[in-house]
Amino acid sequence: MTGRYYGGKWGVYLRAPDLWFELLDRYGHRLVPLGEIADVWRGTWGGKDCFFYPRDASAECLAAHPDPADFEAQYGLPRADVASGRVKLVHCGEERGEIRPIEAEYLEPEVHNLMEIRSFTVSPADCSRMILLVDKPKSDLKGTHVLHYINWGEEQQYHQGASCAGRVSGERPWYDLTGHVRGAMFWSKIHKYRHIIPLNDQRLTGSNNLYDVLPKHEIGPSVLAALLNSSLVVLSKFQYGRYAGTEGTLKTEVVDVNMTPVADPGQADPEVLLRLEQAFVRMRRRQPISFLSERTFSEPALREAGRETELNALPNICELDMPDRRDLDDAVFEMLGVESAQRRRELIEELYACLRELFERNRVMEWRTNINKRIAKRRGAAKPSEVAAEILAEIKAKEPHLLQAYDPGFLDPSKPYDTYELPSVGEPSQGPLAPHIVEFRRGKKLIGAVHTKNTAQDDLLVFLARSGVRGLVRVPHDEEECRRVYERYSDFAGRRDERLRKLIQDRTADEEMQGRISDILTTLLTRSS
Repeated sequence: MTGRYYGGKWGVYLRAPDLWFELLDRYGHRLVPLGEIADVWRGTWGGKDCFFYPRDASAECLAAHPDPADFEAQYGLPRADVASGRVKLVHCGEERGEIRPIEAEYLEPEVHNLMEIRSFTVSPADCSRMILLVDKPKSDLKGTHVLHYINWGEEQQYHQGASCAGRVSGERPWYDLTGHVRGAMFWSKIHKYRHIIPLNDQRLTGSNNLYDVLPKHEIGPSVLAALLNSSLVVLSKFQYGRYAGTEGTLKTEVVDVNMTPVADPGQADPEVLLRLEQAFVRMRRRQPISFLSERTFSEPALREAGRETELNALPNICELDMPDRRDLDDAVFEMLGVESAQRRRELIEELYACLRELFERNRVMEWRTNINKRIAKRRGAAKPSEVAAEILAEIKAKEPHLLQAYDPGFLDPSKPYDTYELPSVGEPSQGPLAPHIVEFRRGKKLIGAVHTKNTAQDDLLVFLARSGVRGLVRVPHDEEECRRVYERYSDFAGRRDERLRKLIQDRTADEEMQGRISDILTTLLTRSS
């Protein structure tokens, strides 16, 4: 591979099969890091899934209440508004316990993860959730259902979360997720037994579980999608990604995806590219299936239970048995310069053998972990406080820089500063009626007000309070120095919070549990700093 440097992974040399090195040695000059031929970036991050990604409840509500009067009594709006599609009723809130109306113009289908995708192309029909997209200030939303929805979210204090609060700027309210550039296809952050890089022909929005991918250099989206769905890329991602936990789950960050080697379409013969696209067209006509057959997947559990005789009744077909996939992979190897059809068949067989072994090994790993989890569950599930304490201990041992405090870590006490006392409770905001005042409110009740020297101090104090820094707080007296400190600390806090989210997500997929752990961990970090 030649061209711009995209990093490296020393772990590849420890875990890659011999075939990987053979391919690099012989055909590496025909491979490029994906980052050279495509842009890759993260999907949208709301910060509160149960608010930003509601589920459409319109159809079930219409079916449950056919009588208009009964419907309006139940949901507080005319049935015709929902039946016409102008307004949607959505499941929202903690454990989705609420049903609320939102104008359809502020909602779009959202691809939350690839578990619900049943094709090599995504469509609105695949989306079980929607995304709230509101780019207007509240003053322009008077008389709308979406304004009531936003106010309800604030009553639940969703806007006080680190991600929501960090989104706020002079022109951007906490609820505004608009402006995200949409890619031509999606790459999943998490991978198990399927490999799907679906085309996004309709330019749907993806969540932060997905990465948007957009080809460069006039490369067609269908060509790039075909390459990324090849079995060679499946092998590549396992070399450049990393396992999350002990369940055989692969996690790929943006940097990993950018480094992943793919066949270079810029060096390919047009006829070969056409053959590649045609194979992918055939793949798009069917559903993607697992790289592990149902029989192989069930084998560890059935053998443990002494029921191995049931294995023969289970299907033994997997993605590697699909003729269109073999055609696609054959075209990829021809792109790499393997002219002999016989040699391409041999390489495909070697590649498929490697992948079968890899996925079978991951399945055994997952099965063993699940057994251990069942044993642990019988002993009692871990509490949020226990998980938070475990994460804090890991941070202290391995990443102590995350414990850096605002003062003195970012404040230079040798320079003039002012000291303010921030209330221990209340949501901070800049005073709406007078400059240089930071107000703290609980709901509509004013808890306290801090009079500052300049706007830069306002911004810094609001951010510090939202980050958990309360009590006596020192901030630079000089306005320019105050802005500099704000930029440095907000950058650190953003990177720290992103790392904390990853540590929490590595331990639980339950959104409610994640929120509780995050709240406790924030308190623990404040005490430890």
